[in-house]
Amino acid sequence: MGVDEGPPAAATAGETTEDAGTTSKCSSNATTTIATTTTTTTTSTNNTIVCFETIPATAEAVLLASFMAAEHPGVPFWISLQCSAVDALADKSALATACTSIVQAAAGANLIGVGANCFSPALAPVLLGNMRAALPAEYEVFCYPNKGEEWNAVHREWHSTDDSVAVDTNVGVLAQQWVSAGATVLGGCCRVCPAEIAAMKAAVSVGELLAPAAAAAAAAAV
Repeated sequence: MGVDEGPPAAATAGETTEDAGTTSKCSSNATTTIATTTTTTTTSTNNTIVCFETIPATAEAVLLASFMAAEHPGVPFWISLQCSAVDALADKSALATACTSIVQAAAGANLIGVGANCFSPALAPVLLGNMRAALPAEYEVFCYPNKGEEWNAVHREWHSTDDSVAVDTNVGVLAQQWVSAGATVLGGCCRVCPAEIAAMKAAVSVGELLAPAAAAAAAAAV
């Protein structure tokens, strides 16, 4: 995976965020964020949600979940993993094990979901299915891959690939595939811009982005 030249253009349910203290052609200030390289706090008028993202190792993810359970049990948060394969994190630990271990470590905490970010969009359909299968139904599945470009360190520029062309031309279709595979929150990481986020939002309905338990509750309330 190449080195990013700007911050992730992360998004939740069609909104975009930007990391504090950095700039990028693809950044947006649709929501307010305070961030380090792996932690984002998204603040609205009603709540604070902590995001730990681009986590490459199961041990690190478990430590973060344990920390939130011990120190901030009432604060909602999610953990987003960096994956190198459809069934493994960047450190080669098993994705299914990571998901179940995070849930166990977060007992007593306000974990709202687990996801993946900064990974190739080509991995998304199978990866999301594996993640959905490993998580209890009440948890959200976050999906915000990078654009799929390759970084040329010699010339310090991004090169297009088949994956990035697919994002450029058919990101709405990809978003529908990701939702069908189990994603309930969509967005984009490195080099995914607000235009792509808007296309994702236009391609899927809010109802499709409800976690299974929430969707069942909403249907029962009608």
